[in-house]
Amino acid sequence: MSSYYDLDDILAEDEKLPVTFRTGATGVGRALDPSTDADDLAAGAKVDLPLWMVPHLAKRNMVSALEPKMFGERIRKEVQADAACVNLRACSPYFYSFGTKIAEWVRDKTLTRFLFSTFVERYRDLLTRAFVLPEKEVPHVRRLLPKEEQQLLTAGYAAMRRYTAWQEQSHNRLLVSPILGRSLSRKRARLPFADVSNNNGNTTSASTGGGKEGGVQGVGGGSSASSGWGSGSVGDGNDGRHGGNQRQRR
Repeated sequence: MSSYYDLDDILAEDEKLPVTFRTGATGVGRALDPSTDADDLAAGAKVDLPLWMVPHLAKRNMVSALEPKMFGERIRKEVQADAACVNLRACSPYFYSFGTKIAEWVRDKTLTRFLFSTFVERYRDLLTRAFVLPEKEVPHVRRLLPKEEQQLLTAGYAAMRRYTAWQEQSHNRLLVSPILGRSLSRKRARLPFADVSNNNGNTTSASTGGGKEGGVQGVGGGSSASSGWGSGSVGDGNDGRHGGNQRQRR
């Protein structure tokens, strides 16, 4: 039955359920049926008892539960016509919880299916209201809903407000935590390919520098060698010519 600390569940079980007494009850006539002046209840008497009392009497075959009018044919037809327009709170503040609890005792197999289909039909309308309903109209709509639907509307409206605030924010940015940043830097430093890259870079720069210096030295050496060979050749040629001229003069 109810949870000991769940106040809503306790209040739902305090709702009145019509029953018929199968046997007489002595000394409880006025306590259970304020409309009678008799101290005893005769067999066949119909009274409204709190739901928490019915299971104990029903297990002893003292009473048989009847289906309340809030789940009767008239309400079902109204719900089938337009479930969103029916004021279920006027039937019971705990319409769904109370109906689910009495289904076992009224022996109506269609009651649970009726409750389920009603909740599904009204669920979509509640979510739509939560998305488009102005804030000033929320208290008015809540007063027309049973407790279970009030909680659903409040949760949907709060979620919509948080989503709208998230869409409109412009100054908040996602930043990496300093601790996480240092951790990532240490992990990158320990990766094998990071060291190879650095060594290659150093080697490349060193080899490049040596290549340039060697190239320059090679070119310089070649120029020197060429210049020296050329000048030597020219010098030798000039010396030969001068020697020939001197011989002719002689």
